[in-house]
Amino acid sequence: LVIISCPFLSVYPSVFGSVRSLLAGLLESQSGLLYLASESKIANEIIRILLQATESDVHHSRVPPLSEFLRGNNLENCTAQSLGLLMIYHLQALQAVDIILDALKTRADDLDAAEVLSTLHTLYSMTFTPLGKEAVVSVLSLSRNLDCLLPFVEQKGVPELDEKLKKSVSSRYAAVLIMQAIQASETGEVLEKYGSQLLAISSSDHNNPSLTDLVEWLAPLKVLSSVPETGPIPILIKQLKTLVADTSPTKIINELPGLISLMRFLKLYSCPPDTLVAKDGKKDLRWSVAVISLF
Repeated sequence: LVIISCPFLSVYPSVFGSVRSLLAGLLESQSGLLYLASESKIANEIIRILLQATESDVHHSRVPPLSEFLRGNNLENCTAQSLGLLMIYHLQALQAVDIILDALKTRADDLDAAEVLSTLHTLYSMTFTPLGKEAVVSVLSLSRNLDCLLPFVEQKGVPELDEKLKKSVSSRYAAVLIMQAIQASETGEVLEKYGSQLLAISSSDHNNPSLTDLVEWLAPLKVLSSVPETGPIPILIKQLKTLVADTSPTKIINELPGLISLMRFLKLYSCPPDTLVAKDGKKDLRWSVAVISLF
């Protein structure tokens, strides 16, 4: 806060660049977001200072999402104002998740409570811009944050409650947000954590169009139900060859959701995370074996 608020320091590109890299790293992790949220006074002051920057004046709807800045060396193109807006959207999404989880603890039977409905509407409204949509998807994909939406779409096994769930406005909001999280998440972590559970939910719910469409995106999970000792990659490669064998336009379009999810699974199982750091200069041979399995 001292560094970024000092005019004599923040004007130096190297100084602001270091602050920008630190804040961007915090925004893309659950622990980083929780830290910023726990230091709300400091975070709000940083946001205020960043938004006061006068080097540019771009409407929030035109600010690229965080993933675009982190791709390649584009982070240097992230201005102070853009960084402030990124902080606002990501922290607002995390706050919404916290509000919903807290409400479910005290009013689990009232899924359309005013506070819950208002918060879900806020999350849904945030997805109307690329910046807001990416922030919501990113936050929902972290840790177990998607848990806040599952109670709104998961059948209870009690006829009265299930019928109430079908008519719930909150259930519609949650279904759309889950669909967006699966569609737009660039990694396979959310598929790995929630795929089986969502597949069971979407396969049994025929009254919610959003959840019905979700089945197509979760199709690769059906071939991953029994993974051999050789690992999941050979099965995924075999499924990939089956999908692309018929290259007719109609076939490709129909299979596209499952094909995208399949490629995300391949990336998950064959590419080491960006945050993985080798210990004592030693490499994890698991990733080398995974790459060999691709061929």
